Amino acid sequence: MIRAKVAIVLMIVPLLAAIGIRYWPSAPPKGLPGISRIVMVDAVLYGAQDRGDLVNAFITAIQECCNGKNNLIIVLPQANQSQFVDNTDALLQTAITLDAGLIEVDLQLVQPKTGKILWRDAFQAKQSRSAELMRSAAQSLFHALRG
Repeated sequence: MIRAKVAIVLMIVPLLAAIGIRYWPSAPPKGLPGISRIVMVDAVLYGAQDRGDLVNAFITAIQECCNGKNNLIIVLPQANQSQFVDNTDALLQTAITLDAGLIEVDLQLVQPKTGKILWRDAFQAKQSRSAELMRSAAQSLFHALRG
């Protein structure tokens, strides 16, 4: 009698588990949903005078890793940026700091209407590895947006 009850339980439990898994809500999508258009605000440089090559390296990395991929549009810094800000999902703010042979890139995505920070990360490396650092930062941004 007890064996029959145990057998029934052992048959029903996996069945209930399978039904429960079927109706279990799926995991939320990775990345930041709803962001497809980003305006890249002019980068701020600290500890460097006229180091436009660093900014250009970062812009190149953003174009290679993010722009146009997976429905992602990144509007690059321009003189008349205000016209693009109104129709954007997020602003990309970049700060590049040079100090004692090190380079640090601080990125943050900001919601334009509220100023709320949606994502933020910082990257640091030796100045001789700046190109790798810029590419790593761009890839991290892409993964934050699209998972």
